[in-house]
Amino acid sequence: MSTVPLVAVTGGAGLLGRAVISRLLADGWRVRQLVRKPSSGRSPKVEAVIGGLEDGGALRRLVAGADAVVHAACLTRAWRASDYYEANVEGNHRLGKAIRAAASEARLVVASSLAARFPWLSAYAASRADGEDAVVEAAGVPSWAVLRLGPLYGPGDRKTLALMEAATWPLMPIPDRPDARISLLHVDDAAAAVAGACGTSLRGAIWEVGDTARPWSDIARAVMRAVAGTPRLVRVSPRLLAIGVTLTHPLGSRTSPLLSPIRLAELLHDDWVARPICQPPATVWRVRTALDDGLSQSVGWFRSNGWLAPPVTLTATQLRG
Repeated sequence: MSTVPLVAVTGGAGLLGRAVISRLLADGWRVRQLVRKPSSGRSPKVEAVIGGLEDGGALRRLVAGADAVVHAACLTRAWRASDYYEANVEGNHRLGKAIRAAASEARLVVASSLAARFPWLSAYAASRADGEDAVVEAAGVPSWAVLRLGPLYGPGDRKTLALMEAATWPLMPIPDRPDARISLLHVDDAAAAVAGACGTSLRGAIWEVGDTARPWSDIARAVMRAVAGTPRLVRVSPRLLAIGVTLTHPLGSRTSPLLSPIRLAELLHDDWVARPICQPPATVWRVRTALDDGLSQSVGWFRSNGWLAPPVTLTATQLRG
């Protein structure tokens, strides 16, 4: 029998999940991942269990004998509030029951969202808050942590790409919310927080995880620096945003589920701050990726993979006109 600790992971195919699995492998864990189909592009170092959150049997096989369980799966796009509830609450409850049955001594780490702090904002936010309670209560394990992560950015993230593309336009729109503050979080820092939570024995913790809170204008200017863009910032009123989203993105745009009527209140909310007093202790996690560095790294990845056009370089003749 292996003495290397085993962690079971849901949501491993997503942006966060891929980073979490890479970090856990680097930290010396054995990883078992819940996947929809064998050809999921997972690492050959990762054991696969075929199934989803609707399959109690697959969930029990996933967590059986695990030393830790990382729950990173969630539904972010849906037509109806009931869809969010089924995936993010009922699915969490089923996972918790599987843990109680097959891994009652495992440490449970839930990768949640700052949206869970504001359940009245949207059906999605409510499902994240209720989902936290559902999995923790159903699991009944003595050792658990919930990480409410700030908005993620990084290589491979289409929301990050959309901001970068906007920074190459003549005009760059941002929400007209001058008092809003957002604690962005690089995906590698988020993965480090999840891995750190797996490796600590602190019990019953709800942590908020994010970088320094910034206004929309500062974030936009940081993106401009990263792509060498010089657009003019244009503040878009909530009314115009609502009209545009309703007409063009009823389920959420390809880049962001926030651009949908059912989640627009989240986009227009002013407080997306990971409060310092609620962050994990420094022995567990701290921010390592400065915003400018993380955006520059992301630009390099997008350009090297052909997702983002290279910067326009003018010759001396062109500059003279």
